[in-house]
Amino acid sequence: MPKFRIHYDEENNVPIYDKYFSKDSLGFRTKNSSYFKSIVAFLNNIVEHTNFKLEKSGIHILSLDKGHVALVDCFIPYTFFSNYVPKVSDISIGLNVNILMKILNHLNHDDELIFKYNDDTLDICFINPKYQKFYSIKLMNIECDELAIQKYENSTTINIESKYFQEIIKDFIDIGDNVRFNVSKEYNENNQNIELECSGDMTGVRMVLCNDDLTIKNLQNINLEFSLKNLDLFSKGYNLNKFMTIDIDQNYPLKLSYQIMDTGYLTYYLAPRIED
Repeated sequence: MPKFRIHYDEENNVPIYDKYFSKDSLGFRTKNSSYFKSIVAFLNNIVEHTNFKLEKSGIHILSLDKGHVALVDCFIPYTFFSNYVPKVSDISIGLNVNILMKILNHLNHDDELIFKYNDDTLDICFINPKYQKFYSIKLMNIECDELAIQKYENSTTINIESKYFQEIIKDFIDIGDNVRFNVSKEYNENNQNIELECSGDMTGVRMVLCNDDLTIKNLQNINLEFSLKNLDLFSKGYNLNKFMTIDIDQNYPLKLSYQIMDTGYLTYYLAPRIED
């Protein structure tokens, strides 16, 4: 897991308030600014705009992708922040993710990041001993349907290094548009269970994964095909956690997850390709 920085008044173990973030402020501040930037960069590849819902337990982001074939579900726990104040009720902050990313591109790794909510704008501050930067972004009124997240009770679960998964996807991306996951309950002659296949107009590739590089639970017989473009988008978030989890079930979308601290997560649900 990445190392997170939580800055408190150590003597009293309480948040620090100052002229940049007072007790009356609504929003949050964090020294985990680079990691927060990585989360927004991940979202920017998938969604155009979304609601950041500041709930008492943390920030929740739930949104369909631009093509409506994938769903991103992100939860950042309040412990990620040194100050976190949704106060009386939940706050929904509608943001254009691309514009937010343009602002965060000016963020340096040692900047402290502050978000302060107003009725129709979001004030963003970068605090550094050398400078202070102040931005303002207009909020959007984003209406979205309630999206239900199904529980995966009988899926095959695979834990794999995130960078390794990205390298696997890179091996397929130049071959074709889709990759097929073949999972078998039975072990082959080399004590392996998982194969990936991809074919293009002129060539094809088949990869058998070594079980020693994976942690696998609840093996089932599964045969599903998924978009490589979407898998590539998810794999670009490999810096969010050294490890990732794959949940695959014949009757559900593919579930790909990075863990954030102890209780947070960034999860991507991808519908399988339906053959004509």
